[in-house]
Amino acid sequence: MGYVLAVSFFVAVADRIQANAIASATVKLLAAGWLLYSAVRLWGTPFLTTAKSVRQLFVRVLLTTLVNPKAMLVGTVLIPSGADIQASVWVAAYAAMSTLAGLGWVFFGGCLPLGVRRHSYKLASVILGGFSMAAAASAISGQ
Repeated sequence: MGYVLAVSFFVAVADRIQANAIASATVKLLAAGWLLYSAVRLWGTPFLTTAKSVRQLFVRVLLTTLVNPKAMLVGTVLIPSGADIQASVWVAAYAAMSTLAGLGWVFFGGCLPLGVRRHSYKLASVILGGFSMAAAASAISGQ
């Protein structure tokens, strides 16, 4: 759901964002900030084998997905500009592929031994930090 909302937003405003360097940099810096915040929080989160509140997890994942720089890239670069009616087909295809990829990662993570899964938060934190740096570098360089 987060990708559908985010990609749809970026498809709708792609021309305006790409034409305005300040808007583009601002969106990238906001995404970088949220990803960095998420990475720091995730690093300090103890690994628990019991689930947290489903609502808390849903909101956290939804917010992180909404500001994922990948959605901006898909909405402004990969989906053709001016696609109008076809844009919904492009967004639906991306949502389906993202859902399948996400389910694959969940399945893969569930198959890992508990000893390996204990380190998954730290690894995910490092990856989020890397995406945050990439988004910040892109905003600063103007690309």
